[in-house]
Amino acid sequence: MSGEARNYAGVQWGLGRPSVILVGRYEPLPADNLVLLQEFYKRGIYLPEMVGVARGLAKEHGIRKFYCDPTEPRFIDRLKKERLWAVAVTDEENAGANLIAERLENAKAKRPGGLVLSGQCRELIKEFQRAHLPEWNPDKPYRDKPVPVYNYALAALRFMVLGLSYEATPRVRWLG
Repeated sequence: MSGEARNYAGVQWGLGRPSVILVGRYEPLPADNLVLLQEFYKRGIYLPEMVGVARGLAKEHGIRKFYCDPTEPRFIDRLKKERLWAVAVTDEENAGANLIAERLENAKAKRPGGLVLSGQCRELIKEFQRAHLPEWNPDKPYRDKPVPVYNYALAALRFMVLGLSYEATPRVRWLG
């Protein structure tokens, strides 16, 4: 990934739970920053409306690619039929959480590789505020996973950050 900044989106499918599309602007190296511009967050939305929202956001922001929750491959296919570049992202929860934490730390220290949230991402901000590690329990010393809370916007962010990391990291091919 090189050149000028481009816009991407992270998608978390829902129906009984909120559906989320986060729009972010990725600034390639040397900045390597991700600036979250806008969120769509709605419960009880059906696929045709979600596709319409995705199409509108793609037109408004020039979204290059939608990094999607892999649990609904038919939904991803529907975005592709609308000529939106959508890909399933393998959900590596711990890796994604670590990449987000690293970006937040970089932003705090004013280093490249940061993450900046727009005030328009209200639900994401609320989810960040609610996320925390469980209390220490000597019977369960491994507490690396946050306490489960409503984390639909965080999931959409995780898919975007993981998708960008896969794209930025060249694939290794072993010759044998």
